[in-house]
Amino acid sequence: MADQIMHQEASQSSLITTDTQTQAQLISAERLQFIQDGLKSSNSQIKIDSMKQMHDMLLAILNEKSAQQESHSALLLSIVQLSLDKLKDVYCALNSVQIISDLINLGASSNQMLFTKELVNQILKSCSSPNFHVPAYNYKTRNAVFRIYQTYILNKQILLDQVEPTLYISAVLSGIEEEKDPRNLIITYDLIYFILRNNASNPERQDQIKLIEPFLDDLFDKISCYFPINFEPPKDDKFKISPELLKEKLNRCFTASPLLAKQAFPFILDKLSAVQVETKLECYQLLQKMVEVTQPFKYVEKHLPVALHQTINEYFNNYEDTLQKISADTIGIIIKRINEQADKGISLSYVQKELEEVIEKCQNEISESPESISAFLAQELLSRFLDQQIIQPLTSGEINHNHKQLAFIQIIINILTKIADNKLRKPCEEYLQSVSNKIQLILDQSLTKILDQPVLFEKGMKLLSILSKFSNFHEILKISDSQAMIIDGQPVINKFDQYMLSLRDLLFDQREVVNQQTEQIIIEQLQKLSETQQNNVNSVFLSKLKEFFVSQGMAAFNETYVNSLIKQVLRGFEAIEFTFQIVNILIDSKKILSIKDTVIESLTQSIINFKPSNDSEKISFEILAEVSIKKILSQIFETQSFKELPSQVIIFLKTLMQQINESKSSEIFNQIIQQQVSEYSLNILYLITKKKSINLSNIEANTLRQFFQNGYSQPNQTLFSKIVFLILLRSGAKIDPNLKIIVDEALSSEFTSFDLKIQICAAFIVRGDQQGYNLIKSLVTDPKNSQNLIDLYQYSIVKNYSHLTKENGFHVFKLYPQRLFNTLYPILMKLSQQQETRQCGIQLMMQTCSIVNLSQLQDKLPELIPIAEEALLLESNSDIKITALQLFKKIIIDNQEQGMKYVDSFIPFIIESLNHDQSLQLKIESLHTLTELSQFPKNIIAKFKESVSKQSSKLLDDKKRIVRKFARNCINEWQSIGLI
Repeated sequence: MADQIMHQEASQSSLITTDTQTQAQLISAERLQFIQDGLKSSNSQIKIDSMKQMHDMLLAILNEKSAQQESHSALLLSIVQLSLDKLKDVYCALNSVQIISDLINLGASSNQMLFTKELVNQILKSCSSPNFHVPAYNYKTRNAVFRIYQTYILNKQILLDQVEPTLYISAVLSGIEEEKDPRNLIITYDLIYFILRNNASNPERQDQIKLIEPFLDDLFDKISCYFPINFEPPKDDKFKISPELLKEKLNRCFTASPLLAKQAFPFILDKLSAVQVETKLECYQLLQKMVEVTQPFKYVEKHLPVALHQTINEYFNNYEDTLQKISADTIGIIIKRINEQADKGISLSYVQKELEEVIEKCQNEISESPESISAFLAQELLSRFLDQQIIQPLTSGEINHNHKQLAFIQIIINILTKIADNKLRKPCEEYLQSVSNKIQLILDQSLTKILDQPVLFEKGMKLLSILSKFSNFHEILKISDSQAMIIDGQPVINKFDQYMLSLRDLLFDQREVVNQQTEQIIIEQLQKLSETQQNNVNSVFLSKLKEFFVSQGMAAFNETYVNSLIKQVLRGFEAIEFTFQIVNILIDSKKILSIKDTVIESLTQSIINFKPSNDSEKISFEILAEVSIKKILSQIFETQSFKELPSQVIIFLKTLMQQINESKSSEIFNQIIQQQVSEYSLNILYLITKKKSINLSNIEANTLRQFFQNGYSQPNQTLFSKIVFLILLRSGAKIDPNLKIIVDEALSSEFTSFDLKIQICAAFIVRGDQQGYNLIKSLVTDPKNSQNLIDLYQYSIVKNYSHLTKENGFHVFKLYPQRLFNTLYPILMKLSQQQETRQCGIQLMMQTCSIVNLSQLQDKLPELIPIAEEALLLESNSDIKITALQLFKKIIIDNQEQGMKYVDSFIPFIIESLNHDQSLQLKIESLHTLTELSQFPKNIIAKFKESVSKQSSKLLDDKKRIVRKFARNCINEWQSIGLI
């Protein structure tokens, strides 16, 4: 029997290796069956020969025309299945993957119908299954598998698009594990590069980040293990694989996705500590590329300071010529990348520190040992980035209006801006002084171009402004006696004074050459200059401004630059005295109530800008403000013109009020309440009580009572009530007896508005006074108050008063929210259970819950949740619904089992509330709640998946970006339900 089997095998082997078969014999089901029988043999050589024969059959089919290939589709499928089955057979593995590789490579374009989704996925899974561990096989087998992975990329539409990206990535990562053969590494690097470019090139796409994030560590490990490349090709290498090619393909993997930056930068910087020069050179070449191409900037932002610091140290501590040059180039590339962001609106809080580090390091090296190698390197580095590359090109000839020169000036501005905000500026100051002639030349040529080159003029003004922040500013701009200019009969030996006088003449005497845009540029930069050079700016412009007012009078305000100088530029006590001189002239001439809004606005801002430098200036300033306030009020009371008072005058008066002390405030308060009450007088009183404590003991009881009685008839009861509220809170630990009597009278009077009663009640509650809690209980239980109470309760009783503190002069009981809740809870619970008061009780309960920490409601949640559910169905304001949503979220987070009872009614309501008409807070709260609900058991919430996604998608075009963000996140979470 054994002999018979051996004979059959030999006969079969003979048949298989016959070379004279016809095409028809080669491509047939019978032939495939014959081959299949050979594959069942226990003889390894017969199996190998059978696989080769099957490979020949495949190639014969693929060499036919497309129509003929389609007639052999069944044979092709059988060949594929046989090959996939034989992958786990070590004798057949090589031929199997070669057959599959040739099939998808040659057949994908000519026989697309063959490659169904099922087959494409099966091939990929089989080529990465545990039964076929690719790294364990020889080079040819691995190479064939890698070519299969590669073919999926090349035939993306037919093959790759039919598989899940995660399946393809996992297959490739398992296949290329521990690959070392350079012939395969060429393909390996291409595969990793494609995966990163195709799935992680755009970090703004959340879907890409979510997909690739689980693989990032593995992908980085796969490329970092090969760096740096250490490969020398053998002599007469027929594959022609060079180290340069391997380095190029590996390096582009590091820059394929910005998501790798957080691992790649620390890795490369760590490698820089290697001793070998070749390794350092490779690191710098890759680091330069990463710094240049990684986008967006935020992915490299935090790594640049570290890279700059390390490269500077390398520059000064390694004297190898090639390393010297490449480290200097790298410093330049890093600084260039930092400066490029200045015009893109990116905040670079660390830039000034890092640029200073370069300059400080250079200056220290030079000063410590002027003739050392380090000093030489420092001078070289300084000249490299400032002198040679920026300042020298600017000063080598006349500066013209071209983009390169403007960019150079902007670079200087950017660098100095960063350094100027740093406390340690000495190295930079010394350097600037050493090139002061060149700096002056740049300024001279820029500031004279106001007519024909306004952009260059603006750059010059900005450069002058930023230079003024350095302590040796005047030394930088100092000139010799021979260069001095005679202006107003005096020699001016400082460029800054010359520039100021020129700007003054432009504004006051050469109006024909200054347009609105140029005027705005001058004013903006003068404002910045006055912050550091206040005395110089004032001495030039204030005297001229005074002369101008003497000659022009109030008509001087017709010039916009006059308003701007007063409003934005002139500072200090001399300037504020001048402002009050103008104010008093306006008051005495009775023009203060009719002056233009722009004038009042300028005077107001001037007062706001003033910061006294000592106690004497502060006292004098308060006296000036008090005198002006009393004059204005006297004129208002005299003419009874409160009703016609312009809004800007009110703002001006409020500004003055903020400058006086509390004793003066009390005097003015007493003076105002004795006058006829009007909306404007209430505005001033509101400002006083809001900002200042009032000494009521100096106010007669009848005066205070009359004020209350007059206030009852005011149309603006809300403002009057707020004033009473603030007065009560400012009355110290014990309310003034006269005030207490008057307030009690107001509460019992039939003429007192409900608004005032609520505000009095709120004041007592916030103070922790039991009278307030008794009063709110009576107001809540009185049915006739229900409608008014709902409207006013939220804006008075449960309003957020956290800004009213004892430190600011308000008497506040910190635990009043919890006390209010405990007081009203049983009452509101009872109201919410009675049919006639149900709606009022529910709304008041939700409003009361809104001021209490939800954690303090833990024991009340079972009772509150049904009320919250009903609150969601009411046509009430959004704040009540937000409180209800927060209660639901609280119980969902702490007790999911309890929360599931309300899911069926809760989710549909939220879905209905997702529309553009809702408030911003309600939309955000609703989307956030739905996002958290997506984590509920799938069998409970799956039925809402479609409706949540559909309704949430309506907010993807909301005008608020934060709403669009929450909507997208909500949709993503709900769409993932059922996918895992």
